[in-house]
Amino acid sequence: MSESLRSQLLKAGLGKAPDPKASKPKPKSKPKGADAKGAPAKADQGKGGQPKARRKSALAQTLREQAKLIIEQRRLPRGQGSCAYHFLDGKKVRKLYVTEAQRDGLAAGAMVLVRHGAGFEVIEEKVAEKIRELDDRLVLPKPQAPGEDDPAYADHPIPDDLDW
Repeated sequence: MSESLRSQLLKAGLGKAPDPKASKPKPKSKPKGADAKGAPAKADQGKGGQPKARRKSALAQTLREQAKLIIEQRRLPRGQGSCAYHFLDGKKVRKLYVTEAQRDGLAAGAMVLVRHGAGFEVIEEKVAEKIRELDDRLVLPKPQAPGEDDPAYADHPIPDDLDW
């Protein structure tokens, strides 16, 4: 009994034999804009022989670093933060402990939350505009005023002093 289980199952009619044509690897195609040696075309290169995509990513990295420096310099100190501020980050509800003045400023729109490292920081609206110019992904959107999105709830505003 030297036959493998696979060959026994194939003889019994419980499977299909492998197609010998399908097992051959397909040759890789050259990327568009490449010459015969596989090097990028000259049109994709700018000054100094760097490809445009690499220069753009370096510029984007520099802008991100500038935005992070601005956040580090202009963030508002939260101290021990006695008030929990709940906000949306994409589809997740997050909680950040801030002072009462910062919570009121965030609710009024005078202050904004920004991403910084693995957490979030509170900055003023004027500074947030500059950061939006550098990297708009770092600034979280402002909360909507009650009744803005659905006119059915316009007659039932949420009180400002409501804590979760």
